[in-house]
Parts: sequence; C-alpha cells; structure tokens
Amino acid sequence: MMRARRVIEGLTVVAVGGVLLATTLDALSWRVWLSFFALWPLLIVAVGIDLVGKGLRREWIRVLASLLVLGGFAYAVAASVTGGTAVLQARRDTMSARWETTEFDEPAQRPVRRGAATIRGGVGTVSVSGGDALVRTRGAAPFTPRFEDEGDGVVARVDVSLGSHPWPWTSRAAFTELDVELSSRVPWDLTIKAGAAELVADLSDVRLSRARIESGVSDSQVTFGSPDGVVPVEVEAGLSSTVLRFPRDSAFRISVQGALASVEAEGIDDLGSVAGTRTFSHGAGDAPDRYEVTVQAGVSTLRIELY
Repeated sequence: MMRARRVIEGLTVVAVGGVLLATTLDALSWRVWLSFFALWPLLIVAVGIDLVGKGLRREWIRVLASLLVLGGFAYAVAASVTGGTAVLQARRDTMSARWETTEFDEPAQRPVRRGAATIRGGVGTVSVSGGDALVRTRGAAPFTPRFEDEGDGVVARVDVSLGSHPWPWTSRAAFTELDVELSSRVPWDLTIKAGAAELVADLSDVRLSRARIESGVSDSQVTFGSPDGVVPVEVEAGLSSTVLRFPRDSAFRISVQGALASVEAEGIDDLGSVAGTRTFSHGAGDAPDRYEVTVQAGVSTLRIELY
C-alpha cells in the first residue's frame, strides 16, 4: 500500500504540473484554479482521512485521501474544459434566481470634463463597456455590490465593486456578475482590479486618458478603441490569460516584463528583448495618438491582437 500511495501522490504532482503547462500554453483556462479552490472543503476532508489513516497505520486509508484530492482536481479540469457541468449550471441558475439584481444609473446631465473610475471584480464575471449614461452598473451577487459616485462638477469619481465576501473562494462567489457602462463622451482615468473575476472589457467606445488593469487569477480580454493623445496603460497579469486587442489603424508600443510569460503577437513588430523587457510595436512610434503599454506578467499567457 505504501507503494500505491507514492504512485498516486506522484500522479497528483504530474497532474498539477500538466495543468500549469496547459494554462501557460493557453490550452486550458486559468479559471481551472478557481474551480479547484472552490472545492476547498474537499481538501479538509482529505487531510482528515490522511490523519486517520496515519493514526491507525492503515496505508489504504491514506491512499483514499490522495485519490480524493486527485479526483477533485480532475473534476475541476473537466468543469473548466466543458464550461461547467450540468449540475453546476443548475446550481448557478438556482442561486441567480435567489439573488436580487442591483442596478445603478447616473445620467450624463451634469457638466463633467473627465472621469476617474475604479472597478473591483473580486470573484465572478466582470464586463466593462461604453454607453450613453455617465455610469450605469448592473450586478447579481449573494452579497451587496458597492457603488459610489461623486464629483465637483469637473471630475466624476466612480468606485464600483462586486462587494465583499468572507469566503471568496466558495462556489457561490464564483457565480457573481457585474456589468459596468461608462460614458463614451468623457475621458476616463480607468482602473480595473479583476481579482479572480473573468474580465471582458470592450473599451472601443470609451475615451481613455489613462488605464490600469490588474487581471490577477483570471481570463481577461480588453479591447481598446482609437487613442486620443498619448494614453499610458499599465497591465498587471498574475496567473492569467490576457488578450489585448487594438484597432488595426492605431499606434501602440507594448513593453512586457516577466520571464515566465508566454507572448503571442501575430502581425505586430517584435523589437526583441533588452534587460528582461520584450518590446512590441505597431504603427508610428512617435504618433501623437498612441498607446504606451507596460505589462508586468507573472506565470501567464499574453496575446496581442489587431481587429
């Protein structure tokens, strides 16, 4: 039994390494880790079984603990590949029906010259886009989302959050949703802290003066519109798959820092690496309207696309 336990523990390590490789190569979504950590009670049960087996000196009981962890990991991978099992989808529908949908709407009536918006995702799904109102949010969560809007007649300051939860890695938190629309007529200093939320930001109709995006542990897709002036953009990617999309006729320069990052940039000039920084460029480097992008990447996959 000792040999069997060692074999199963070895298979578990191989499985973890294989999934890390698959997510790094963008063959598997990084949300597999969110699915796995949502099963955290299973880890407690496995530790308990292992302690019982150790106390009774029964190796076959400890083998069961290792099989339990390996089975939970396999389930998380299967749920990520298929987009969630029928049981998870039914659970999502049941929870969403119980939650109260929240909505905030601030019309674009007052004179505002520029805006500063901070959007905090937490765990779940976050989408950002342009709209007619100054700011509009919609959300569904088992806890109360937060919305703050203030200004001095010149600058509008907006802070939107999915809210907080004492146990963020539970499956309940993973089903939360937040949609944010920002006025397309106001230049925004935008900060998005996705956390472990899946982020879809269509900023093609949003005027940006500056942007900072923290993708955390998530899948993120950010679509930029035509730049107005020189727009600095900071992207911080942790354990994530990040897609940055730019108009084909726009100019931008992207500097990527991170030795463990995998970068795909088809049709974009690769200027090579200097002192650990890899640089990509498209369009005129001295164009008056351009994006200056800095990416700090962890163990992540970065894809740069033109549309």
